[in-house]
Amino acid sequence: MIDESAPLEEALRDASVVVLCAPVAQTFNILHALEPHLQPGTIVTDAGSTKGDVIVAAKTALGDKVVQFVPA
Repeated sequence: MIDESAPLEEALRDASVVVLCAPVAQTFNILHALEPHLQPGTIVTDAGSTKGDVIVAAKTALGDKVVQFVPA
């Protein structure tokens, strides 16, 4: 849990899990912004209502790091 405001790079530095809670239409943009700052082993998941679009967005935005994404 992020309990203070911090730049994205700093907030993700020690994150073990990232839960994306945003409108599905924003998934790609958010994942694209996260991708350069994801550490190896950080798990990313989502709370979106659909999965088809979310999975496509994850594959496109995260590239090789898509293996760190667990659709939920």
